[in-house]
Amino acid sequence: MVLKCLGSSSAGNCYLLESEKECLILECGVSMKEVKKTLHFDLRKVVGCIATHGHKDHIGYLKDFLAANIPIYTNDETAEKAEVIYGELLHGMPEKRPFHLGGFRITPFYVPHDGTPCFAYQISHEEIGRLLFLTDLEYCKYKFKDISQILIEANYSSEIIKQSNPNFDHVIKGHMELQTTLDFLYTNDNPSLMNVVLLHLSDSNSDLEYFKQKAKEVVPGANVYVADAGTEIKLCKEPF
Repeated sequence: MVLKCLGSSSAGNCYLLESEKECLILECGVSMKEVKKTLHFDLRKVVGCIATHGHKDHIGYLKDFLAANIPIYTNDETAEKAEVIYGELLHGMPEKRPFHLGGFRITPFYVPHDGTPCFAYQISHEEIGRLLFLTDLEYCKYKFKDISQILIEANYSSEIIKQSNPNFDHVIKGHMELQTTLDFLYTNDNPSLMNVVLLHLSDSNSDLEYFKQKAKEVVPGANVYVADAGTEIKLCKEPF
């Protein structure tokens, strides 16, 4: 299975988990045109889209996805606030209740994001094992077992961000600081962990190479990547 990043920033977020036969979309924050182009204009393998929360950079193209007949799954609060006419395709899901989309088993759970209802997800598939998808959160209070892939926000560093930043309060209350990310990775490192992908790095409050280096130090047995538009990463649950 391949992880394809179409966007991982405040400008728009969207990732594809694509195998030969099916594709799960994470977030609908980039244009449907980009999704179609990445999938060679063939949406038949798309089993659905999961969205974390209601901010524009994550669901800005929700209506276009629904118009393309792609069902979207998110939390109840986000679904209720979305003004759409495709209600039968937009689903508010209960927390910690697994559901299936194709070969993907998906379990949503709430994470803190500056007062905005926000889901993170554990996703299981026979090709990749267990995957965690955590973005736009201040921290995650849970510990997981036998995780093979971690897609996790590392938005800013307290050593870089300045209090004069006009979005300072939102950043520190709604996004994951580097050390918080590292602590989570250290706690959840295990022999099954194959890949870590750092998401949603701030343009002004992060340092790509430094973040990548620090993550590698706490998960030495895993590959570490930084997601950016156009990034493609092969995800496997075995080293070879």
